[in-house]
Amino acid sequence: MKVFVEAQAGSPDKYDYNEQSLEFKGIRTAVAPYPYPYGFICGTLTPEGDGVDCYLITQSSLAPGRTVECEPIGMLEFFEGDELDHKIIAVLASEAAQPAVTELSQNPAKWTALHNELQDFIYTIFTSYPEMQVRVGKLLPKKAALEFITRYQEKNTNNC
Repeated sequence: MKVFVEAQAGSPDKYDYNEQSLEFKGIRTAVAPYPYPYGFICGTLTPEGDGVDCYLITQSSLAPGRTVECEPIGMLEFFEGDELDHKIIAVLASEAAQPAVTELSQNPAKWTALHNELQDFIYTIFTSYPEMQVRVGKLLPKKAALEFITRYQEKNTNNC
């Protein structure tokens, strides 16, 4: 799958793009830096009209506006009010076979640490929006991620 990067790890800036045309629209600055590169999965469309969100677990520096090949490894349950807005957890395709990546999804302590890191980040971000009710659930396995991605794949789309 391809992921279009909108935020670079270590930066609070999220570059906002039209997810169909990829036209740059502006920059939104969060209250905390993103722990990992963040973007959306190309060729997906949720009922809200957005691509499926994705965190890229990597040490590589990925600049906004770049498209990268990735492999899903899990999915973070996320609810915004009554809306389902799950976040796919992926790794770069070129890093998928590395022992550290394999261990991440197979080691319960590392999986829990990743969940806690992402949950802390999300709750910190949403402190700026007290009117929004958000809830972070479990970190689900790859199978759940693949089913979610498949549900929102668009036919005949070229947005990346």
